[in-house]
Amino acid sequence: MKKIIAAAMSVLLGAFGFTITDKKVEERLDDLEASVSSMQEEISSLHARKPIETTTTTTTEPYTDDSATSNFWDDFYNETAIIDITLPNTGAYGYISATLDGSELTAESLVLDGSVYPITVHDSGSISLFKAYVNGKLVYKCNIDFTTTPCSIYNVATYDYENEITEPSSTQNNSILPNVIGYTLTSAKEELETAGFANITFSGSGTKIISQYPLTGSYPSEIAVTLYLGE
Repeated sequence: MKKIIAAAMSVLLGAFGFTITDKKVEERLDDLEASVSSMQEEISSLHARKPIETTTTTTTEPYTDDSATSNFWDDFYNETAIIDITLPNTGAYGYISATLDGSELTAESLVLDGSVYPITVHDSGSISLFKAYVNGKLVYKCNIDFTTTPCSIYNVATYDYENEITEPSSTQNNSILPNVIGYTLTSAKEELETAGFANITFSGSGTKIISQYPLTGSYPSEIAVTLYLGE
């Protein structure tokens, strides 16, 4: 390397008419050669192959709290009871409703065909009073304890729909209650008032009468008449 640098310097100096005779110039060339060698070593170290580092990937499974899921379903079923109500078999449209501790749970018009109508009840009490009605008549009553698993149903009492319709003991002052099923709300009201029945209430929504309570027959004019609306 020193010879190469010296030759190069000789060419350069020769071009300008100089020759290398100075000792200091030779020392400078030595320093320059050392610097070049140092630079070569540094460059070589930068290109040296580095060892391959291995990494380990850790997969974390998603956290699931099985106890929380279990508690949710336990609480859900603890607060839910299903009551099966057997409908009367009249073949006519009727209206079923239910209450829990006096608050309405459901109300729906349907055909009274003797089938079983399930009612789902949610609560958290231990002595909740459940009642079910068909056309305003009480047909089922019980207490429900929602604090047990499953819910406890006790003090069950059922009432015969037909026998619960009280016939008047005397027909002396009775009037014939007309059948207004299929009438519009306005027409039904007019028909009943013309027949002498003014104590009329409407239940549900719709434009036509789909059921009435009580059914047509001989009744005192002051009897309460409930008309159930639908489409």
